[in-house]
Amino acid sequence: MNAPLSKHVSLVSAFQPAPLPGDPPDLFQHIYTGLVGELSRPSLLAETLCAQLAEAMLWLQRHQRDKHAAIAERMLAIMADFMGEDRLRLRFTYVLAGTASDEVREEVLDLIYQKGHTLETLRGAAMRSSQKVLINIDCLIDRQLKTIRQLQKSIAEVEAKPLALRRLSLRIDKLVRDAEAIDVNPTSQA
Repeated sequence: MNAPLSKHVSLVSAFQPAPLPGDPPDLFQHIYTGLVGELSRPSLLAETLCAQLAEAMLWLQRHQRDKHAAIAERMLAIMADFMGEDRLRLRFTYVLAGTASDEVREEVLDLIYQKGHTLETLRGAAMRSSQKVLINIDCLIDRQLKTIRQLQKSIAEVEAKPLALRRLSLRIDKLVRDAEAIDVNPTSQA
C-alpha cells in the first residue's frame, strides 16, 4: 500500500474539514489514506484529487446524518405536542437508533400508538411536514454525489495518462521502425 507522499501533506491538509461532533477525529485522514493507497502512481495532482474526494465523501456522510436527524427531530416534535418533549427525547432517540431496551421501546411505541401512529406512519408524517428542509438536504447530497463521481473520473484519467502516453510512444516507435523498413528505391524510367 502506498503511503501519502510527505511533501504533499501540507497541501492535503488544506482540504481537511474541521471535525464535527460525532465525527471520529481521524476520519478524513482514514478516507484519504485509503484512496491514496489505491493509486498505482501517486502524484501531486492525484493526491490532491484524492484529498478533494475524501472531503466530498465526508460531507456526503454528514449530509446523510443531517437528513436522518431532521426527520428524527420532526418525529420528536410531533410526539412532543402529545407527551412533552423533555420526558420523551432520550428514550425516543434510543428507539430510533435501535439501542433502546425492550421495555423502553415498548413504552415509546405505546405512546406513538396512543397518538394514532406507528413508527412508520410517524416517520411519514415527519417527512411530509419537513419537506422543504429535506429537499434542501437532498440537494446537498446530490451535489456531493455529482462531485464524487466527477472526482473519481478525474482520478481515473490522471491514473490512465502515463499508460496512454506509453502506448502512444510505443505506436510511434513501431511506425518509425515500419517506415525505416520500407525500401525506397526510385525506379528509373527508360
